[in-house]
Amino acid sequence: MLDILHDWIVVQTGAVDPAARTLELPEELIGDAMRFVACHEVGHSLGLRHNMMASAAIPTDSLRSPSYIERLGGTSSSIMDYARFNYVAQPGDGVKTLSPHIGPYDRLAIEYGYRWYGENDPEKEYGYLQTLLDSYDSPLYHYSEAQDMREAIDPRAMSEDLGEDPVKSAKYGIANLKRIVPNIVEWTVSGEPGQDYDEASRLYYSAIGQWRLFVYHVLANIGGIYVDNTTRGDGRPTYRFVEPERQRQAVQFIIDEALTQPSWLFDADVSNYTFLVQNTPIGRQEHSPNYILKNQQSYILWDLLSDNRIIRMYENEAMNGNKAFKASEMMDMIHNSIFAKTIKGVTPDVRERSVQKNFVDALVIAASENQGVKASVTRSLLDEDALAAYIATPSEFGCFGGMPCSHSDKNVYGERPAGRRHLNFYGSQGNRVSDAISLKRGELMRIRNLLISRMPNASRDARYHYEDLIMRINTALGIAQLKN
Repeated sequence: MLDILHDWIVVQTGAVDPAARTLELPEELIGDAMRFVACHEVGHSLGLRHNMMASAAIPTDSLRSPSYIERLGGTSSSIMDYARFNYVAQPGDGVKTLSPHIGPYDRLAIEYGYRWYGENDPEKEYGYLQTLLDSYDSPLYHYSEAQDMREAIDPRAMSEDLGEDPVKSAKYGIANLKRIVPNIVEWTVSGEPGQDYDEASRLYYSAIGQWRLFVYHVLANIGGIYVDNTTRGDGRPTYRFVEPERQRQAVQFIIDEALTQPSWLFDADVSNYTFLVQNTPIGRQEHSPNYILKNQQSYILWDLLSDNRIIRMYENEAMNGNKAFKASEMMDMIHNSIFAKTIKGVTPDVRERSVQKNFVDALVIAASENQGVKASVTRSLLDEDALAAYIATPSEFGCFGGMPCSHSDKNVYGERPAGRRHLNFYGSQGNRVSDAISLKRGELMRIRNLLISRMPNASRDARYHYEDLIMRINTALGIAQLKN
């Protein structure tokens, strides 16, 4: 735990706090961090769940304001968020409180759960509790459950993020990382004779991990939906698609900060002294930073181009028409960036060729020949369509598991379960007939036609690369290979 806290403190605050620029952190910094972790866990012991929306209640630029932070008391409206140290604050802002603290949401939640109104009949307390909630109508008191980082739908409910503008927050965070990464070797000196670079490697890993978090905080906006806990009469919609301009900004951020070589991070001076060291059961692995980058770009492209994300974008278009940020516009932005040199007839360098291959690979996964047809009528026990049909079909035993048929998700006490909410736009049949596969196959054909047109004048490296991509596309789409 101390190692984790050390790396969080250095990577997230080292740019603004000189005390965080050392291998052995001062006791007051580590003590404050342990206090924040302990408060979070005590919150769980009192019955509080994670509130991942709490950090999104804070305006990003307010995280750079000493007076605002002192008034709020931390970086989030709840200690139950996975909010971390203030990576948004910039050098010169003068922000001193950099860690999460107990916030206004926590105080309201404890009052709601534990205040006694002098009634012996619990039913009589409902009116008091509703009045209490009605008096706290502010984003500071909104709540949302945790989501999987790679499959998140609501970009406000992300773990380890800060601020209400994910793109702006990530840009501030990267600006600080660019100040920290050149100092990794210097800040991990222990002074002990014979010290190796393993501490520098660990901090380097943490810096890359922080960069990846920023990318995924932004990525969730693309095809994202704001999901609110609403009640009748509050005047708030339950579902809202993320604003088109914010989605457009998010795609551009991904292009600029993840798909264009981030040399400041992966060609950093620290890589002259240590690769990214991992001790495994089969021995010590020393990973090249650029190997790590290619893997990360693969995941980012796979997740960016996932069928589920694109289906949500088409759902947005179906509801909002030209007001929506369209999946085809996203694809144009990515294509025109990744194949910029190819379009101009210029040879892409080795790293640019790697990104092009990663892009085609991500497209091929969901656009391959067998994805657009029903390969077999055999149903597995976990097939989602078969399960949905079974649940929806009454039988002598009820709808499912012997429970009475009902279209409500409330239990016998009229309460909703405490688990996460799942928005469903997908299914194997629905995915097969969606425009997501059409878009990906259309993009593969556009790439194929571009590469064929550039082959006659391509350099040897580019020609080999283009031939390889064309063969991959042909194989995926069931096109007969070109014959010389």
